[in-house]
Amino acid sequence: MKGFLRFHLDPTDAAHRQITRELRQQILHGKLKPGTRLPGLRELAKELGTNYFTVQTALTPLVREGLIERKPKLGTFVMRDTPLMTAVAIFCGSEISREGAAFYHTLCSTLFKRLTELGIEPRLFIDPRPLDRQDDPYPVLMQTIQKGGVQGLVGCMLSRVHHEWLHSLPLPVAVLTTGDFAYGVKNDARQMYEDSFGLLKQKGCRRIAMLTLPTMSHDADRLAAAEHCGIDLRVIQSELSDTHVATQAEHGYTLFRRLWDSSDRPEGLMVFPDGLVPGVITAILEQRIRVPEQLHVLFHGNREIPIHCPFPANWAMASVSQMADALASQLEDQVRNVRVSQILLPFEIVKAS
Repeated sequence: MKGFLRFHLDPTDAAHRQITRELRQQILHGKLKPGTRLPGLRELAKELGTNYFTVQTALTPLVREGLIERKPKLGTFVMRDTPLMTAVAIFCGSEISREGAAFYHTLCSTLFKRLTELGIEPRLFIDPRPLDRQDDPYPVLMQTIQKGGVQGLVGCMLSRVHHEWLHSLPLPVAVLTTGDFAYGVKNDARQMYEDSFGLLKQKGCRRIAMLTLPTMSHDADRLAAAEHCGIDLRVIQSELSDTHVATQAEHGYTLFRRLWDSSDRPEGLMVFPDGLVPGVITAILEQRIRVPEQLHVLFHGNREIPIHCPFPANWAMASVSQMADALASQLEDQVRNVRVSQILLPFEIVKAS
């Protein structure tokens, strides 16, 4: 069967993933029909210039998907031309605290519903290790993958520390992340800032303050958007204390009091992320600030996680349902062998009524 797989491995991508994709594509497109016997592992490895174990790893997800079957002493055969995905891991790799409880609960619940509707069993995995120790695969998850307990993985709000080992997993992966990941889903921070600053400028705000957290790594997007909109942006970040673990709402309250007590009060205010917003609302009410006469405000929010605000505020709204749908679509496209790239989800700018 010389020349069985006629393609060259790309050194910038994991070899086993490329082989998996190529074989899956040939099966799904009818080039390898049910009943076809594949070459032996060593023969395939020699043809591709790789090794036995890489080819073995590449075939494993196709076995789990029911596309091929290894028959002792007979060989490996194509069994069906549509993939079979019965269970998917939902992996939360960040440290889930009370701060993110509402978001994680809503996202996981929505993913559970979406996957169940597709006839797929969702299985939740939460890595309890500190974030700086999560640059290695979570052992419980890996054991499940190795035993064939799941045929895909959806990652919830994962960071760069996870990307390398996620990229090497022998199964379809879709990740909600703030970083860059080939099969990722992320909110479009640049669009959010440009539209938010643009709206505040339309309302007459030239000097805008932004309250945020140091973990929000959007510096380049913020600066570029501020320059594009022609506004004077002042960014105020919280200083996280080792002696007192404050909630994000407390940080929001403290940041706003610091801002309003200063001599340089802005005309407009943006608050991101939404965890800071309740504290900022409390501080504005305490100070009896008239919104929008004294200050125009724009808050980040999620449509499915309402925040009560008694004064007219503008919002940059994300959608957990949209995130869940995009993650499920990423996974489905990989299973169908549709080439995927990172999905950017836009924010909806909602003007104060």
